[in-house]
Amino acid sequence: MVQYTLEAEDSLDCERAVALLHRLARQTLDELGFHHVELLGPAPATIYRLKNKYRWNLGAFSKSPKRLNSLTRRLRDTFPAQAPRAVSLKADLDPYGLF
Repeated sequence: MVQYTLEAEDSLDCERAVALLHRLARQTLDELGFHHVELLGPAPATIYRLKNKYRWNLGAFSKSPKRLNSLTRRLRDTFPAQAPRAVSLKADLDPYGLF
């Protein structure tokens, strides 16, 4: 499993960014032919606002760590060019705590 966390000071920017990330993830999975990877979310983080920043989560689940690594690398490269600058993306490839 991989958990993507987005943070931004503006809640609307964060919501738009997580929708963009979800769309990019879906497109990337189709392009790579990874049909057995499930996307979970997007969903607000358990602690939605922390230190004046809003947070959203998107998860991806697969039995293949190689596929999750490929997806994460691709998203890391494509997301920043299209997302608002004020939004940060963090990826946890083996999350201990979920959403």
